Formats: sequence, structure tokens, C-alpha cells
Amino acid sequence: MAADNFLKLSHDLLSVDEAYQSVVTPSAGGISTFVGTTRDTFEGKTVVRLEYEAYEEMALNEMQKLCDKVSLQSAHLPFVC
Repeated sequence: MAADNFLKLSHDLLSVDEAYQSVVTPSAGGISTFVGTTRDTFEGKTVVRLEYEAYEEMALNEMQKLCDKVSLQSAHLPFVC
């Protein structure tokens, strides 16, 4: 487990800037992010909200496994967020 990776679950809005600040470093020539949004309709129905639930400890463990896999496959990446 890389200590510098940034993993977070939140009941509040997530901050793109917080994620960016957690990985920005002079040794990295770029930072790649993805920000998704929700369509206002799905299969002809209005989308009014999304609800997610997770067993937080397990979710964080699984997220860490993904970070570890990416880190092994891309050793040149200083951080994974």
C-alpha cells in the first residue's frame, strides 16, 4: 500500500481540487482526472437523485487493491488517487 495514495469516501460533495492537491508534484508532468455527471433522464424517466451505499471498510480496501494494481502496472506514477 502506497502511503501517498489518496482514497476517500464521503457523504458530502467531493472536491476535484482536493484530489488534485493530493497528487500534484513537480516530478509529474501531468495529472489526469475524470469528472462524471448524471443525465437528467434515463430510459425516458426523469432522474431526481442518485443513492449509493457501501460497507466503507470493504470499499476502501477494494479501492486500495485497485491503486496497488495500477501502481504495479505503472511504476512511473508517483501517486494514485
